[in-house]
Amino acid sequence: MIKMILKIGCLVVILIIAFLALAFWEGGDKLRWFGKETQKQSEKLADKADKLKETGKAIKEGATEVTEKAKKLKDMVGDKEETGEEKKEQKAKK
Repeated sequence: MIKMILKIGCLVVILIIAFLALAFWEGGDKLRWFGKETQKQSEKLADKADKLKETGKAIKEGATEVTEKAKKLKDMVGDKEETGEEKKEQKAKK
């Protein structure tokens, strides 16, 4: 277990040294390019997230409207069923 931790530690140190050497050797141009590309992609991702949020709100509003209409219809059908049952009771009494 300790050997694995040491190997991972050495690998991290080597990667840090390689990163710094590349940054000094290339002057940071490649790192700036990577930063710019990352920023562009994050902006695209943010736009897609906003669109998804708007779509979710629209779906939620539509579902709320449908639910309200279904409740109204259920109440109307329920009232008619009660009046129908009352008529049946009245016929049975006759």
